[in-house]
This record gives sequence, C-alpha cells and structure tokens, in this order.
Amino acid sequence: MTIDCKENHTHEENENRRIAKNAVILFVRMLIITVINLVSVRFVFRALGEIDFGIYTTIASVVTISSILSNLLALAVQRFYSVAIGKNNQEELRRIFSTSINIVILLTIIVLLFFESVGLWFVYYKLVIPSARHTAMLWLYQMSIATFLFSLFTIPFSGAVFAHENMGCFALISTLICILKLCLALLLTRLSGDLLIVYGLGLLIIGLLELIIYIVYSKHNYKECRYRKVWDKRLLIKMTTFSGWTGYGALANMGITQGNSILLNLFFGPLANAAYGIAQQINIAFTSLTNNIVIPFRPAMIKAYASNRFDYLNTLFNISSKLLLYLLILISIPIIIEMKSILQLWLGFDISQETIDFARLIIIYVIIMAMANPITIIFHASGQLKQYHLPTETIAMLCLPLSWILFKIGFPSIFVFYTTIAVSLIAHCVRLICLHRYYKFISIRHYLIRVVLPGILLAAIASTAAAIAGQHASYPLQRFFVVVITSSALVILLTYFFGLNFSERAALRKFILSKISVRNNR
Repeated sequence: MTIDCKENHTHEENENRRIAKNAVILFVRMLIITVINLVSVRFVFRALGEIDFGIYTTIASVVTISSILSNLLALAVQRFYSVAIGKNNQEELRRIFSTSINIVILLTIIVLLFFESVGLWFVYYKLVIPSARHTAMLWLYQMSIATFLFSLFTIPFSGAVFAHENMGCFALISTLICILKLCLALLLTRLSGDLLIVYGLGLLIIGLLELIIYIVYSKHNYKECRYRKVWDKRLLIKMTTFSGWTGYGALANMGITQGNSILLNLFFGPLANAAYGIAQQINIAFTSLTNNIVIPFRPAMIKAYASNRFDYLNTLFNISSKLLLYLLILISIPIIIEMKSILQLWLGFDISQETIDFARLIIIYVIIMAMANPITIIFHASGQLKQYHLPTETIAMLCLPLSWILFKIGFPSIFVFYTTIAVSLIAHCVRLICLHRYYKFISIRHYLIRVVLPGILLAAIASTAAAIAGQHASYPLQRFFVVVITSSALVILLTYFFGLNFSERAALRKFILSKISVRNNR
C-alpha cells in the first residue's frame, strides 16, 4: 500500500510537471499570438475602413456558425485519439483517423449544400449591406466558405498533434499562421483596389497553407495518419454520440456570439457590427488565454477521474478555477478602466462610446464563461453530458431570443451584452447545481467561499483603488501606468494572502525558489 501511494505521488508529480511545461509553452504562444492579432486588427481596420470591416465581421459571423461542426469533430477526434493512445492500440488509431476523414467529407457536403442555398439567400436578401458592396460581399462569402472547409480538413491531423501532446508543434504552427495574417494585414495598407476581396483571398491562401503544413507534419511523424477506405459504423456512432450533447453546448455558445452579431446587423447595421467586431477580437484574445490555461489540465483531470483519484481531481479543479479567475482579474482590471485609451492607441483614432462599452462588457462575459471550463471537464470525464448540457445550454440559448425581443421593442444595442451577462450568470448557477447533484466529491460551499467570493472581493477592492489612484495622474500615459501598477500589486497580494490556501502558498514558494536556484546555478 505504501509503495502504491508513493507510485501515485510520483505519477502525480510527473503529471504536474507535464501540465506546467505545456502551460508555459501555450502561455508563451498565447502572448505572442495575442500581440500579433491585436496589431493585425489595427491594420485591417484602418485598411478596410469601418463599413467594410463591419461587412467582413458580418460575413464571418454567418459562415463561422458552421464552426460548431468543426469544434465538435475536434473534441471527438482528440478524445478518441487519447483513449487509443492510452491503450497503445495502433490499429484503433488508424481507424479513428480514417473515420474522422469520412466524417469531414460528409460535413463538407452538408456545409456546401446549406451555404450555397439557404446561406446564400440569407446573405443576399436579409443582411444589411450597402448595395455598392454586394459584389465584394458575395466574393468574400464564397472565399470564407472555402477557408472554413480547409480548417475542417485540418482537424484529423491537428487532433493527432494534440493527442500526442506535442504542444510545441502546435504552438509553432499557430504562431506561424498568425504571423502570416499580420503580413497580410500590413500588405493591405500598401495595396489598392477592392481590399475586402483581397483580404478574403489572403485568408483563403493562409488556410490552405495551414492544412498543408499539418498534413505534411502528421504524415511524417504519426503512423496512424494514413487514410484507408474503411466504414466503421460502430466508431462512427460512438464519435457522433459523444459529439451530440457537446454540440448542444457549442450551439448555445455560437448563438451568443455569432447570432448576436447577426441581430446587431439586422437592427443597427454595419457600424454596430464594427463595434461588435472589435469586442470580439478582445473576446478571442481572452478566450485564447483561458484555453491555454485549461488545455494542460484537461487530460490530467480526465485521467484522474478514470482512475478514481478524486482527491487529486479536486485539487486540479480548485487550482484551475483559481488560476482562471485570478489571472483574468489581474489582466482585466487595468484594461477595463483604461479601455478608451487602449482602443485609441490600438486602432489609431477616436473610438465611439458604443465600442468602448462593448469591449468592457465582453470581458466580464468571458470571465463568467471561463469559470465553466473546469466544471465542463469533469462532466466530459464522467460521460454525463446530457445531464449537464441540457439544462445549462438551454438557459444559455435564451440569450438570442431575449436580445431580439429587447431590440424589437426599441432597446439600444448595448443590451445585447446586458442580456448575455445575465443569462450567463444564471447558466453558471445551474452548472454548480448539476455539479453538486452528479459529482459528490466537490463541495460547492467550499468553491463559493474559497474561489468565487475572494475573487469578487479582490476585484472590487483592486478596481476601486486603481480607479481612484488613476484620477490623480496628470497625463494619460501616467494614469495608465498608475492603474496597472496599483491594480496588479493589489490583486497579487490579495490573491496570495486570501485567495490561496496554505498548501497552495507553500507550493508557489517552492516553485519560485526552484526557479531562482536554477538561474543562480547557471
């Protein structure tokens, strides 16, 4: 028994080191990509102009509604790959790869039939687009569909990279693609002609290049990435079943993001879409951060559940929840307070109040949604997807009809975010109720007292203190640094003394001292 405990402890330490290593790789990737994306959006916005940028955002929203299919397939492929790798079943890996290719082909047919009929009718007759831009809009629409299909065919190959936990490769490829998009944005500022069409064509070429890179790398490194003509009905049903309820959740999220974008276009036109598009870029940046925090925890939490190591699972749940909440608070406070200055510096011109409000409120929404990730992982590990997704995502889906009703009776565009935040808070409460009902090993009371309540209090204290300190600054740049320093110092101190428990503080001290020791030895 003592030997088993020591082996489990050693195994958990190895898992923790692997989680930390992958987290560092993905965090560095996230920082690089976030900076590049923000710079790219500045150049794209300035090159296209507000109207064309709003058109691009609207068309992208219509087409990327189908990304729900790619997200579901990606989750299923990664999950089944991981199980087969754990069993060291090479034959099963080959069948999973070939089956996933078959699914991609079927989805491609469905996507083309839908978007070349219903989608084309909706874009041409229902969206509010200036008549002079209809031709450019149709070209962009067709190229956006092709770009999406390239991303769909990438999934079986990128899924293999994730399943083999080759995060360095993923980080390198995604950073390269991001740099190419920056080069495209810079190129737009030097070209003439219809830049909306040029931008769509550039994204299409980059999407094709990404697919080629993943195909070449996967075929060279993973034996299972060789297509064979197989039709495994059993595996097809299992992957489809796994995706079903997860798809219900993805559909709700898509309704909140892309559906609201379409609603804004229908009621307020392209200018509201431009403001929403800027907010969505911030959403993408923050969501990328949360995903990079969660990804390293996901396999370890699933393995812990499968092996009945519930104490370790609880530890990972608490750590991931705190890391998500406190890190997002640390980053969000100065950005929310100084949003106007940041947007002006980022985009290079005066920003409407609507854009500033959208950008601030979407950060609050992202923080709420980020806290759902550790809970979702536990339900994915247990397989109780219906019991989890049916009540929570049904509530989340209310966001779209509620926004439509409010717009119909004359409420302003900002209410799209008030509705989203309110519905998301209710949905998170339901998530906690589901967690308490179907997973008895985590105390909801402990979660609220030790994770959520300290986060709310330290956010309130740090934001109030930073806002007051910023008012005494004479210049905008001076105010920005005062706000950043004040809020960051308070969040870090309050997190250390009140957000972390004794063992977490000890582990943090041990980690910092080990890094200092390694650096001194060099």
